[in-house]
Amino acid sequence: MKVVFTMFLILMSGIGLKAQNKSKKVVNQVVVDFFDGLAELKEEKLKVNTTKDFLLLEDGMVWTVDSLTKGFDGMRKASIKRVNSFQFIKTDIKGNTAWVSYYNKATITRGDNNRVIEWLESAVLIREGKDWKINLMHSTPLKKKSVK
Repeated sequence: MKVVFTMFLILMSGIGLKAQNKSKKVVNQVVVDFFDGLAELKEEKLKVNTTKDFLLLEDGMVWTVDSLTKGFDGMRKASIKRVNSFQFIKTDIKGNTAWVSYYNKATITRGDNNRVIEWLESAVLIREGKDWKINLMHSTPLKKKSVK
């Protein structure tokens, strides 16, 4: 009987860990989807991945979805392309709140010119119903060659 009970506990702990890892991947994907919205210049993609009171704190500036999207028309006209890549450091989930820390690297192309920008960022996400949404982001620009 002890063997059966022990096997049951081991099995259940594995299931819980698998579910938690899946939840972390879902949370991380919300961050990726948000930046896909920036790269694609799609306001709706930003809105669907953020809370109504979303804030981005970046290098001394405070941004909202509205202030982020104000420059989209100019960026479209200038044919600016952005490709993001991420290196997730840590993702924690407690109840309906998640915290994510990660490196973000963007390659921005305008005509023949490429520029690479790197940040160390964190995000706080809140579960609204079944969906995770970004409530707060903090972004620190890094000097070149900072990301491992």
